[in-house]
Amino acid sequence: MAKSAAASSHRETAAKKNGVLHIVSRLDPALRKASGFTVTYDRVEALSDSREPRKISSAMELLKFLESLGIEISLPSVRGALAELYARGSASIPEVWLSEQELHRLSLS
Repeated sequence: MAKSAAASSHRETAAKKNGVLHIVSRLDPALRKASGFTVTYDRVEALSDSREPRKISSAMELLKFLESLGIEISLPSVRGALAELYARGSASIPEVWLSEQELHRLSLS
């Protein structure tokens, strides 16, 4: 049974694709401030990958979403991307490995 579980785990890891997570602030024109975020995922090897964006309503929800992807918020590269997001309105986080199942579960497909 352990062999079967290990083989299944290996298949899941092998099925994951490298990509970039793009995050953009959505501005509320009336309030002139961010009213949420739009998140998209682009696979590295795909020339054109038209995936549906995911709408996220708050900074706290964004942090929880990133953590659900296994992204460590404490990493300097992630903290830098978040600082860029808040300063400039957009950021990208490279080297995000997701399977098709994860993309579907996270509403990124």
